[in-house]
Amino acid sequence: MELDFITAAESHYKAKMDEAALTMRVYMRNAAGIGEHPQIFDEFRNVLEDFQSARENYKLVQELKAQFISAQQEESSQEGAKVED
Repeated sequence: MELDFITAAESHYKAKMDEAALTMRVYMRNAAGIGEHPQIFDEFRNVLEDFQSARENYKLVQELKAQFISAQQEESSQEGAKVED
């Protein structure tokens, strides 16, 4: 159950990264078609910051996931050792 929350958070931040990357590509390729054209650089910087935040959170969630899985494996091995005693 706990892993489901971690996996959902991982998917969420991955999607945020994908969305920001796509938006940056659109801004770089088609800046003239953007409604906020005079502020295009500000908009690009905002999306870049969104990407950075999502990436940092994604990495954090991946670390938590690895720790959670490691702890589960350790518990399983300890339970197996108790059964053998």
